[in-house]
Amino acid sequence: MEDSTGKKHMLLHLSVLSSVLFLACIQGTPKSPPHQVAAQQSPNEPQRRGFASYPNLGLIATDPQASEVWKQFTKDGRYRVASKEEFKMSEEKYRPYGDGDFNGDYEDHDFAAIVVDAMRTDASRFGIVIFNARKGRQGYDGPSCLYRESDLSRASLGTSSHGPLLVAEHRDDSTIKVSVVKWNLKQKAYRCDKAR
Repeated sequence: MEDSTGKKHMLLHLSVLSSVLFLACIQGTPKSPPHQVAAQQSPNEPQRRGFASYPNLGLIATDPQASEVWKQFTKDGRYRVASKEEFKMSEEKYRPYGDGDFNGDYEDHDFAAIVVDAMRTDASRFGIVIFNARKGRQGYDGPSCLYRESDLSRASLGTSSHGPLLVAEHRDDSTIKVSVVKWNLKQKAYRCDKAR
């Protein structure tokens, strides 16, 4: 029963996010510009325990190619998926992961995660990384860093029909501000368009 209630809350939340997409959009930019994050070297504690403590990690937990690129990204222990205890919102809103076709190439195995820099303890230790599936499922490109060194303790990720990626900010007044993440093919970088 508890699992069913959680799924209902998640579906309701995604429905709200999808509805917000129909509102007028204005272009915005992330607080921090995209940066490339270095590759990683050794396993961290959550990786050693597996993904059981992180619900809903989709492709990272189930797809061998996505799992392998994630292991390479996190292997030195500097970055990991943000845990629910690090967020300033209810557990039911905890969604540090999303997947779909984020860059418009019709490959719906792109994925994103809210990560934490394990070397930091301040509020700006969060970031969002995105990995793009190559054509024909021939591995992954990335990570692309949408946000880096930001306070994302009230953020969650979602998608609308397997793309685009949505970043939701859960505010103290119970409102949600949604940003639609878009791929700029010419610049080969992601940006956010904020929905009102």
